[in-house]
Amino acid sequence: MKKTKIVKYAIIIIIASFMLYTVGYICIPRILVIGKDSKHKVYVALGFHANFYHSYRIDTNDEAGFGKDIRIVRKIIEVLDEKNKQGIPVKGVWDFENLFTLEEILPKYAPDIIKNLKRRVKEHGDEIILMSYNNGLVSAMTRYEFEYSIQNAIANAKKSGVKDIFGVYSPYVRPQEMMVSAGNFNLYKELGIKGVVLYYSAIPFDAFRVFVDPLTLEEAHNPLIYTNSLTNEKMLIIPAYNHADLIENISIENWVKMLRYDQLRGNIQKDVLLCINSDADDSYWYGYNLPSYLKWVPNTGGLSQLIDDIAKLDYVEFTTIHEYLKNHNPEKEISFGQDTADGSFNGYVSWAEKKYCSDYWTQVEKDRHIHGLVESFYTFLQKPVPLDITVTLKKSFEKRMRLLSTTNFGMATPFLAKNREHVVGDLIQYMQSITEPVVRDIKAHAQTICRQDAKAQDFKNYEYVNSLLLLKQNTDNVVVTIYYELPPEYDYFLKYKDTVLPVFVFSHDGMSRIFIQNKIPSDGVYHIIRAPHGQKQYSTQAASKLLKNSTIDISIDNGFINSVAAHGKKVLEAYSFIPWIEYNGSNYRPETVTVTILYDGTSGVAAIKLSGHISLPENITTGHFEYCIYLIEGIDMIFVDGVITYPDTPRTKIFKPGIPQLSRIYDPNWQQVAPCPLYASMHASTKQPFTVLKRNYLGVDSQYTIDYFKHSRKNYDLANVNNHITAEYVAVTNGIECIAVAKDNATLSNFAFCPLQINHGFFKGFTVSMNPFGTFFGRQYYQPTWGKGRGFEAAILNGDQYHSGACTYSGTTQRFALAVAFSNNPLPQTLKGLLVSYANQPFVVMLNEKQKNNIIPTIQPPKGVFALYRDGGVYVNFEKADGAASYIIHCGDTKDSLTASGKTKDTSLFIKEYAKGKTFVQGNTYYVAVQSVDARGKASKPSAVYAFVAKEIKEDMDLPITLQLKIMLDTIIAKLRW
Repeated sequence: MKKTKIVKYAIIIIIASFMLYTVGYICIPRILVIGKDSKHKVYVALGFHANFYHSYRIDTNDEAGFGKDIRIVRKIIEVLDEKNKQGIPVKGVWDFENLFTLEEILPKYAPDIIKNLKRRVKEHGDEIILMSYNNGLVSAMTRYEFEYSIQNAIANAKKSGVKDIFGVYSPYVRPQEMMVSAGNFNLYKELGIKGVVLYYSAIPFDAFRVFVDPLTLEEAHNPLIYTNSLTNEKMLIIPAYNHADLIENISIENWVKMLRYDQLRGNIQKDVLLCINSDADDSYWYGYNLPSYLKWVPNTGGLSQLIDDIAKLDYVEFTTIHEYLKNHNPEKEISFGQDTADGSFNGYVSWAEKKYCSDYWTQVEKDRHIHGLVESFYTFLQKPVPLDITVTLKKSFEKRMRLLSTTNFGMATPFLAKNREHVVGDLIQYMQSITEPVVRDIKAHAQTICRQDAKAQDFKNYEYVNSLLLLKQNTDNVVVTIYYELPPEYDYFLKYKDTVLPVFVFSHDGMSRIFIQNKIPSDGVYHIIRAPHGQKQYSTQAASKLLKNSTIDISIDNGFINSVAAHGKKVLEAYSFIPWIEYNGSNYRPETVTVTILYDGTSGVAAIKLSGHISLPENITTGHFEYCIYLIEGIDMIFVDGVITYPDTPRTKIFKPGIPQLSRIYDPNWQQVAPCPLYASMHASTKQPFTVLKRNYLGVDSQYTIDYFKHSRKNYDLANVNNHITAEYVAVTNGIECIAVAKDNATLSNFAFCPLQINHGFFKGFTVSMNPFGTFFGRQYYQPTWGKGRGFEAAILNGDQYHSGACTYSGTTQRFALAVAFSNNPLPQTLKGLLVSYANQPFVVMLNEKQKNNIIPTIQPPKGVFALYRDGGVYVNFEKADGAASYIIHCGDTKDSLTASGKTKDTSLFIKEYAKGKTFVQGNTYYVAVQSVDARGKASKPSAVYAFVAKEIKEDMDLPITLQLKIMLDTIIAKLRW
């Protein structure tokens, strides 16, 4: 009885406390502002980010493609017109991508949108600001690419610039995907841009909120001044917010009332600007079809509801960015060094860390390389580039600018839409087809020059091997790569005119890397010559348990790296360089690693090969790797030439099953992939956190500090840090020690190739792991917020970009080359120069090239075959098979009755009949398999048979009911509170 009373009283106390808190929470704010007023206003700018070229949709005029954009943008214009007729002076702030949307899609499919926007600009004051011409990955562009993209966004020969179409524009830019890198701000200024719109968001669809100290409400709703003393940049920043921020702050009505409350309390002593900027194709703007009794719920009624909720408030005014900035000056200065992007983990994960993103980017670098080769070659000849070559390169540049669209890399994760993969493949193939003849002609000309020079040389006391035309990319070039194997039994030299340069050579698997001890003197013809090994002694040494030179010692235990020391100090921990995969919550490494000695060190080169296998549960195929790790006399770097084929696992989960045209099948158990991890021995603290040193494609060096714990202890451990555009290298320092890693761009490249992971221990403090060409995954950052985290939770549950891209590595092969260096902080300029020179090696034309082995591999069937029923037929989808020119789809109502039901060049086909005259019946089971066919007409064996039921799949509700109820409760309390 006594226990029952205690429970009863406890319940009464809890209920009373809750009621008292609720009454206080609702009543006190009202009491505190009784009789108070403010002359200041809350200004609202509604921004629509229009890009109809998507990574997660296809290029069709329907709901699976840009038809959705057209439908929603027409609705936005209709609502704005309607509200203006009602006397509400609302206007839109529009930023458009030009190439795909304004130049190609809208004139053909929806010219009325351009016509109506021109009218609204003229009659209602809608504002046009800039994005970029090709919705480009501007933070990873060269100066010329960047200027081309922004200048053509304003005006261009196709008349698709905003000035061409609308006549006027405001000099502000909303970068595609919020991408900005060091040096971009100065370039924007040079091009007449006065300010940049960037997200200060409470969800991980953010640009800079986590990177700066918390802003007050007044600061966060007014223009800011960005400064960077290292890069000497200063730029106006307009903080912006997205739809998830509206949920985070309950509703736009609650948000402006919160701001007004602080104005009345005197906490905000000026006008404020609430700048909403979100994708113009977002269903939020259109609204959702809900029962009448739920029409009151905010964030469901589209743009119309959003406007109506605040138009009635006398302290609210609708505005545009330029209109607000004419009368409001920025006061707060902020600074951050991160390269910004609004992807997963507030960075470049969503565009850089899928496996194929590196493959695509390597083709961008290849085209840049060819343009550089042409320019350097004709400069060497002291002749202008011929007109026909200039015309050809202009065509390849235009295709490269298309390829540089962010859409071709993400943010859709883990997959791009199938159509996007085909578009990218066609772009790359076209670029190669038009530049290959140019390269072939240059090679023939250069080989003639080499041949003539070789005839004039005297190679006495040496054996002649080959000749090269070398054209330097930078002054510090010390390594040259040729695809020609040089046997290790000799000492090698490069002869340039009368000068003989001693070199060290690492040669393996048809490729040689030549290290010049005193740098390359000049552009010109160099001859590879050799002599028997001399008697000189070197510090380099390779054995099964040791790899060393004069400054670096690598300890090996049964094939696994045990530790790495530089200048006598431990710099890397055990298991560095050894690949691993996190699969279904467990980490998998090779069980055994074999060590093979390639160079014992007597020639000034110490090299070993590490090889092994990686197995995952239920493998279709086992993974395997071969990594050559080597040291060179006199060079303080570790070099890695690696190739890894990842294990392949069954695809079991359908991605986007509700839209068969966009669906894919994959294995969600893949979470993280680390082909060549580097575990730094150094530690950091909250007083001296890690700092990232980086260099972008403008050649601008910059840095940022990983101090996100200043917002919450939840940010002590960071699953993925990738805010460093990496043209050549990235480095991490704790203020005392430094580790840097560079990539050979010709082997494999990526604009943000090395994500970091930060872990925290009570005694050790912070540790850092580096993951070149891999992907890290885990919990998203804690985001500072004025709300309760509802928008954050809704975004994570609903956003495709928050998936891991690890599954894209399944069954694929990756070939990469790295240079790892160590130093005291700061990174010495000489070492920085070596890293840059390793990444961008000299242009090389070899006289006697090794003929490529053109053996055509046996064509394999496609992977990931599955089928979905919709519209009375079946969508058969699958992955691209290497070497396939077309595919044959086989279908039947039993496994043994499969017949050819269709043929396609794409990786998706809609079929109405599974056999001649036989249509699909809902509820019945069917079977499908696919064959690949190469260009010669040779077909592969059929793929594994996929069984499916002819039944439409409905996707689950976007948000769990518990979260919906929390949001509704917050809404009710907010309505009572204000």
